[in-house]
Amino acid sequence: MAAAGVARLIANGGAMRLLVGAELSEADVHAIEKGCALTDVVAERLVAALSEPEEELLRRRLEVLAWMVASGTLEIKVVLPKGPDGRPLLATSAMDYYHLTRTLSLRERFQPHPQFERAYLLQTDSGQVAVTFDAALFDEHPNTLRLLSYGSEVLAALLELVKAPEWGTVGNIVRCSADTPLPLRAYYTLDGKGLPRRIKRLADLRAALAVKPEDLVWSEEALATARADFEREQVAWQERLARVAAARRHGEHLALEEQARQTLLRAALVELAMAQQAELFAQEALPTAFTEEAVTGLKRHGYPFAPLLRLVNVEGMRPSPTDPFYTEVQGQSREALRRQFVVLRDKAAHLVGLLANAQD
Repeated sequence: MAAAGVARLIANGGAMRLLVGAELSEADVHAIEKGCALTDVVAERLVAALSEPEEELLRRRLEVLAWMVASGTLEIKVVLPKGPDGRPLLATSAMDYYHLTRTLSLRERFQPHPQFERAYLLQTDSGQVAVTFDAALFDEHPNTLRLLSYGSEVLAALLELVKAPEWGTVGNIVRCSADTPLPLRAYYTLDGKGLPRRIKRLADLRAALAVKPEDLVWSEEALATARADFEREQVAWQERLARVAAARRHGEHLALEEQARQTLLRAALVELAMAQQAELFAQEALPTAFTEEAVTGLKRHGYPFAPLLRLVNVEGMRPSPTDPFYTEVQGQSREALRRQFVVLRDKAAHLVGLLANAQD
C-alpha cells in the first residue's frame, strides 16, 4: 500500500473500500451451519491469518488502517461464497448443486441449453433464465449465463421449492441441538464400525441417506458418544468466540489509539501554525520546531492532552510541514485556528474517556 497515497486520500476527505477473501475450513463451515455467527467465524479466520508486524513501520501502517476503519474512512468487505441461506460453504461443494437438475420436484424446470454444454434453461416464476453451475463456463459467457452458486437469488428461490424432510424418532441420522449458551446443531450417522460420525458435507449426507435405516442400529453407547462429541464442540466454540471477542476488543483499542495519535498530531500542527503568526499569539508559549516535543508539549495544557499522552505511545511521532492538514490550517486567522484547537481538545477529551474505559 502506498502510504503517501493514503495520506492524500484522508486529507482530501476520500474513502477507501477493500474487498478481501477468507478461506474457511470445513470446521468453520460446519460450525456456521450449526448456528455460530458468520461474523465471528470470519473474524477469527482473518485474525488468525494476521501476525503482529515486527517492523515498527509496518505496525504503524496497520494501526493507521485500524484508525481508518474506526473513523469510517476505510470499509473492508469480506467476500465469501454463500449458500441460499446466507451461510458460507466450501467452494469445492458448489458443484453439488448439479443434483438439483435431477430432483423430482425441480427437474422439469431444467432444460438443456441449446448452445452450451453444462448449461440449462431454467423456468422460474418470472420467466426462463439461462443458467450454469460451472464457474468456468460462466466466466466465458458472463453476459449470456447466470451462475447458480452461493448468494444467487435465483438459486435461493429454487431451493425454497424443495420440500423439507420429515422428522421422526427412527432413522439413520441423529440430530443434536442446543440453544444455550449459543445455538449449535450437528448431525451424525454411523460409520462401518458402528461409531458416530459427524455429517459435514452434502456428500456425507448423501452417503448416510443411501444406507437403509434398518442396517443402522443406534445403541445407547453410540448415542452417548455422539452427545459427548457435540458437547465438546460446544465448549470449543465457546472458547473460540471468547478469542474472537478478545481480538475484536484489541482491534477496537488499536483504532482508538490511532485516533488519539492523529488528534494529538493535529493539535500540535495547529499550534505550529499559530507560532507562524507570533504577533497574534505573543502571550502563548507555542512550539516552533517540527519535532516530537511539539506533540509531547501539549501536556502543558493539562486535561485532556496530558492524560491522553499517558494513554498512547507517541514515541517517534514528528509533525511535518508537508502534512496536508498543516497545509490546510497554515495561514488561517487567529479565530479559525482557535476553533480548530477547541475541536481537537474536545475530541481528545472524548478519546480519554473511551481509552480509559477500554483499559478497564
